[in-house]
Amino acid sequence: MTATRQVHNLILLDESGSMQSISNAIIQGFNEVVQTIKGVAEKYPEQEHRVSFISFNGLGQTVHHFLEPIEKLEEINAENYNPNSMTPLYDAIGFSVEKIRQALQSEKEYNVLVTIMTDGAENASKEYTSTAIKQLVEELEQVGWTFTYIGTDHDVVYSAEKISIRNTMSFVRNKEGIKDMFSKERDARERYSDSLRMGMKMASFYEEQRDEIENDQGNNKPIVQNLTYDSSLEEVEASLKGTIKQMELNGETQELKFEKLLKEGRVKLLKGKVKQAYRIFHQCMLDPTSTNSLDIGELYFWSTRCQEELGNKNKALRDYLLLLEKEQATRNNQDLINAILDRLIENGDISKLVEDFKKRNRR
Repeated sequence: MTATRQVHNLILLDESGSMQSISNAIIQGFNEVVQTIKGVAEKYPEQEHRVSFISFNGLGQTVHHFLEPIEKLEEINAENYNPNSMTPLYDAIGFSVEKIRQALQSEKEYNVLVTIMTDGAENASKEYTSTAIKQLVEELEQVGWTFTYIGTDHDVVYSAEKISIRNTMSFVRNKEGIKDMFSKERDARERYSDSLRMGMKMASFYEEQRDEIENDQGNNKPIVQNLTYDSSLEEVEASLKGTIKQMELNGETQELKFEKLLKEGRVKLLKGKVKQAYRIFHQCMLDPTSTNSLDIGELYFWSTRCQEELGNKNKALRDYLLLLEKEQATRNNQDLINAILDRLIENGDISKLVEDFKKRNRR
């Protein structure tokens, strides 16, 4: 049978230092996926499967395969998969997705399945922000791209939803948990190709996510699509419950611990318990490990928001301006910049304060 549609499999595999302790299980599971992809290509001959495999860490991206025929996909080993350094997740997604999009500009009949595997949230990107990746994902989903996010040791749903990825799967950080994860991933790939054959769109990429959503809908629980700086109390509480569930599943990692504290602080703030909220945010800032576990800019924003609510308006405005200057210099989080600007506008005429701030910085 002649293939009538190209299917591009883009696999992004975290190669940061924290993956070292589970590298053997990851290598074994990934190599099973290699065989699965080859099997899917044989089962669906009308689909021309091609593969791009890129691993990433703070040292850069390693392109193992790029738009290559599926038969060229090779297994990995300890020599070509050697975890090290940080997790520049946004840069890896932006680099890989843009590279494929540009290469496929002249193609028409194709689909792209993007699979992201990581054991930690973003902490080292320099080129791309969450806002930029979110816009990229939303744009490409309209033209036949499907994005999936598999993770452990962090709030997987929250991290994925920040960049508009709804297909998520969490796994337990041990040999059995990794084996179960790869088994579900292989099943999902077959369902994906089956849905393409039938001309249907998958309701949910991973079965476990579909079951959870159906249960939540049946219980009339809010389903948080994306937690923003102006999310409601109900939305933040729902997201907090998701983080607690991740901790029950994966244990209390440092990252999940601080994500939980941050959301607890936001809940207190939205309930009007401002002093309690401030104590929570202040506790996070005093802990030296928090800078590796949270977006420190977001933490300072909510601490400043408490100062504003406590009546320390001038101090809050000065802190907002300092934070704005820092974020504009790095441009790491456009959503945060917009939230700061909203607070400055909300607080009325700050022209004199801005001028004083400019004068101090010109000295």
